[in-house]
Amino acid sequence: MKARTLGKRRAISPVLATVILIAITLVSGVSMAGFSFGLFGTMSGNASITAIGVTCVAGSATTSACQVSLRNIGNAGAAVLSCSLSGALSTASGAATVPPGQTSSATCTGSPSTTLPGETVQGTISLSNGVAIPFSGIYV
Repeated sequence: MKARTLGKRRAISPVLATVILIAITLVSGVSMAGFSFGLFGTMSGNASITAIGVTCVAGSATTSACQVSLRNIGNAGAAVLSCSLSGALSTASGAATVPPGQTSSATCTGSPSTTLPGETVQGTISLSNGVAIPFSGIYV
């Protein structure tokens, strides 16, 4: 029996095929490691918000207000939903959202357990992304 020839076609050399396979393996390995270890960033945005300044004013015996400055160093915004002062549920007003890379302020008003000047108030601001930001201040 005679072997059939396909003309004068030649395949690539085994050395070139090996180099191509190694290059494909390295590129896929680096891309998988990059996504696994966060070298290329994330696909979705996240908000990283902290309270940077608190000013509390003691009003009457039943009401007081704290203005909280919020800084977002993340790459997504978040809305201020509610706040609490010393455990009592209060209302939040001011910034509807804290944009990425910016500073905004929110005002919490309510009736906490302490409203005397010089006393410390503890509070928490709840955001739309499920994060609760604690803050503390001193009534003036």
